[in-house]
Amino acid sequence: MSYQVTVYIDYPNNDYEHLTQRFHNNDISLSYDHDHLEQLYGVIFSNHIESLNNIDKIARRLFSLQTLLTGARFIELGHETHRRIQFDKFKLEGHNMLPDGIHKVHADSIEEYPFEGTEEENQKKPNIYLPADLDSVLFSVSKIDYIIRNLLFQAGMIRTYKSSDKILTWNTLYKIADTVKFGCGEIGIKIEDLIDNSDINRFTSACNNALVLGINARHGLNKKNKIPKKQPITDINQAVDLILCLAKKFAIQYITSKQYVIVNDASQDKCKAIETTQVQIQNDLSRFDEEQ
Repeated sequence: MSYQVTVYIDYPNNDYEHLTQRFHNNDISLSYDHDHLEQLYGVIFSNHIESLNNIDKIARRLFSLQTLLTGARFIELGHETHRRIQFDKFKLEGHNMLPDGIHKVHADSIEEYPFEGTEEENQKKPNIYLPADLDSVLFSVSKIDYIIRNLLFQAGMIRTYKSSDKILTWNTLYKIADTVKFGCGEIGIKIEDLIDNSDINRFTSACNNALVLGINARHGLNKKNKIPKKQPITDINQAVDLILCLAKKFAIQYITSKQYVIVNDASQDKCKAIETTQVQIQNDLSRFDEEQ
């Protein structure tokens, strides 16, 4: 079968080759090849871009699809948010309306339903490929369920490389918690069933308080700001791990409850904040000071 649009990843992550063997989905195909210098590069095909007749629309759809795929990957891993899936360029060949050529993947906004057809049409034929890992299943379900789709978009926007990224990520993590809380109501459970109640309170008390997170906080300074009694979660990596754990536990329960796919949760424990090395060192130093 010949494709009119081929997408490339110039410098895939070290585990991309492994991912291509584990990601099973009949809407998008992840593969790889090597150039003449034996440099690994990713190759992607998808039926969700074949019908588009505008270069900017193709670029926008690919940008949106990579965000969903990245979100699904992050939730599957529960951490390691450096493992982004980032499409670099796409090649047009033999297109009926567009000239052959290579173009960059870019967009100034997310396409909130980046799939061929409508959600209602796709619900009639969800085509969830099994057996598959959780990230494959979540990507498939995102075509037919707006809660999972929102969750993947939000998780896919997590970045912690730059200061500006961290400001946006604190807000994104709070949105994920909101989405999970809403989704829990849809299947008759509470968010406290999935996460340690003390830790979710420590997380939200940090996000909402400019005295704690400064410019990273969701709100500006106001008279209600007070230093919380319990130590808030202020380390971005600790917060990311906690909320991705929450997103994963919720996603498993949600897609199982909706009977899309039956998934067994390997761990029955609630999500709990894990101290990062830096936080642990600070705690050890504070205890040392107390002993003196």
